[in-house]
Amino acid sequence: MYGGKVTDQWDRRYVAILTHQVIKETALQQHSSLSLGSVSLPVPPANVDPTEYSKWFNEKTGTEEAVMSTVKALGLDISVEREYNEAG
Repeated sequence: MYGGKVTDQWDRRYVAILTHQVIKETALQQHSSLSLGSVSLPVPPANVDPTEYSKWFNEKTGTEEAVMSTVKALGLDISVEREYNEAG
């Protein structure tokens, strides 16, 4: 990955493996949160349907400060922040 962007098949593979590993470890340890640097993100309980994760997450982190912390913790490009601000 270059500059925090997924640009080719190898980047996609890397992100998929990393995501799978994080989810696997989180599920095995049954944590209620996942720490990314200094930001703690809530992890949905097992009874939340995966199609409802977005709704559940928004209910738990609905403040603008929480959203921007998440963007920074995930290392998303500044354009994500701009798009979020433009949509709001």
